[in-house]
Amino acid sequence: MPPITCYSLRRRAPRLLLAALAVALTGCGGGGASLPTATTPVIDGFAVNGAAVAFPGTAVPVVTTPTNAPASLVCTAHDPDHSPLTFTWSGISGTVTTQNDVSTAGDTPTADGDTLITCTVANARGASAARTVTLRAGTPVVAALSVLLSPASGTVAPGKTDLLTAIAAGGIPTFHFSVISGTGTVLQSAANPAQATFTAPAAAESDTVLCYVTDTQGRSATATSVIAVQ
Repeated sequence: MPPITCYSLRRRAPRLLLAALAVALTGCGGGGASLPTATTPVIDGFAVNGAAVAFPGTAVPVVTTPTNAPASLVCTAHDPDHSPLTFTWSGISGTVTTQNDVSTAGDTPTADGDTLITCTVANARGASAARTVTLRAGTPVVAALSVLLSPASGTVAPGKTDLLTAIAAGGIPTFHFSVISGTGTVLQSAANPAQATFTAPAAAESDTVLCYVTDTQGRSATATSVIAVQ
């Protein structure tokens, strides 16, 4: 009997092996499997002058602020996949500072009227979320408001606390304190006079605290306190 040739089998073996490998890779997620769909960043909060803004449905909320007074807008977000976030603001005429997942924008309207301000949050995969508010500037009927800093020198040692006091006259006032410049923090009470405890950062810098007050007569006023941390 003549010997059996394996020539054709030897030639086909590499092709069979490659085909089997391709099937195995497909079953393990290879073979051109796509990357997971990008998750969308989640905006956890949006505040103007220390007051949280609600976003009901598709309506753009209107936030009032006095003309020629500094306004502070804060957007807080996170990404479900812990992807790095990028914050982009539009309609802002002031400075923007971003630290971790919190971005703060400053604006000082110089004329009465409405300005659309949008904060867009994007992750590394290109997915994004946005919040838009109408910042309505108006010249308020002046409400008596003063912010007193103790000690009068306005100097606080790093890491220490100080007390700010705001007094408003007329109606039933509502107070909002926020740090619009610097990295210190402020914790407020709701009484009138209102008191807020400022906690200085660990390093020397200059911080500005904004007090924004409204009353039941629709009046509003602002005052700022500049604190030297040294």
